[in-house]
Amino acid sequence: MKSNLNVLWLPGWYPNKLDFLPGDFIHRHAMAVSSWANISVLYVTKDTTLAFNKSYIESEEFNGLTIYRGYYNCSPKFTLVSKVWSVLLHLNLLLKLYEVARKSKGNFQLVHVHISLRQGLLAQWLKWKYKIPYLITEQNSWFMPVGNQYYTTSRMLRKVIASNFKNADALHVVSASLGDSLKRKFGFVRSFTLIPNVVDTNIFHPAPPSFAEEKNTFFSITSDVYHKNTDGVLRAFALFLKEGNTALLEIAGPNYEGLIELVKQLAIENSVIFLGSIGYSEIAKKMRDADAFIFFTRYETFGCVMAEALCCGTPVIASRLPVLEENLQENENAIFVAPENEQELAQKMATFIAQKKSFDQVDIAIKAHAKYNYKKVGSDFFELYKNVLAKNIS
Repeated sequence: MKSNLNVLWLPGWYPNKLDFLPGDFIHRHAMAVSSWANISVLYVTKDTTLAFNKSYIESEEFNGLTIYRGYYNCSPKFTLVSKVWSVLLHLNLLLKLYEVARKSKGNFQLVHVHISLRQGLLAQWLKWKYKIPYLITEQNSWFMPVGNQYYTTSRMLRKVIASNFKNADALHVVSASLGDSLKRKFGFVRSFTLIPNVVDTNIFHPAPPSFAEEKNTFFSITSDVYHKNTDGVLRAFALFLKEGNTALLEIAGPNYEGLIELVKQLAIENSVIFLGSIGYSEIAKKMRDADAFIFFTRYETFGCVMAEALCCGTPVIASRLPVLEENLQENENAIFVAPENEQELAQKMATFIAQKKSFDQVDIAIKAHAKYNYKKVGSDFFELYKNVLAKNIS
């Protein structure tokens, strides 16, 4: 039964009219917990199509969520003054959104920051002025040992991030690896709550038994992000084919044009299909149709596509990273390969094809559904909310 708890969400990334991809996993978390509490999402982003110093706000109701978005623009000059002015415009618009939400929804009992960035300053201010506790959900790969991009950000932003963490009433992470990394990086982070990312199991589910002709098919998802290592997947697949193996590799995702030339150089055009950007339902279908999902990533904080593949009952050929070992088990739902070892990936592709019938796809899907479904994740968040509130009452 849904409670009367009013929770204000402050995400650093969130789907918006300019780009529907940023923070889609945060939106799914919001959907999961909205069955247990009243969630109001505030999100501000820059819109360069606007005149300088202009802004506007919009709101929408979406399956039980109330989402308030603000858009603004400022001078494109990369000077210290323009950067500070951009931050001030951002925070001012965020404060306006808060006032709109408060007038509509009433007072908030809890604030939930997703990704520790500048919007965390509003959470700190609300805690100072109105004694509203806040917690942080962190998923940023900046803090992972391999990526370690935290120290490449501005000193001002690093101070904001650290202050957000230091004053938070609780910390939630999607993997123990990320939580441990935060504890090492920030000495004042002593504990964290682990709740995984969520999967829409109405979309990502196993296929019924098929008696169609068997074909060896691998599926992967690309982007223009370095750590996804799609070019490494292609080189490994070329080695796999060179050994006399046969298979089809389908790759979904945007910005693949630069990979087409590599495919030609490797002479594997007849065995690789780029699907471009496709919707979740089509991704789920491709996962179900594939024998294995290839996840040759350099680093992750969780790996949403891994969880989605498992919910489809599809085994994963994955980089042996501690964060992935939290959710994957060798020869049960996965085969591991050393990160960036393309020769080994080619060998493991062949190994998988030889033993693919040993993977119980129904069992893989059942276990994944139990772990990543909306009801389970939403319930875990609601328990965390109650714990944070109880600590602030006592």
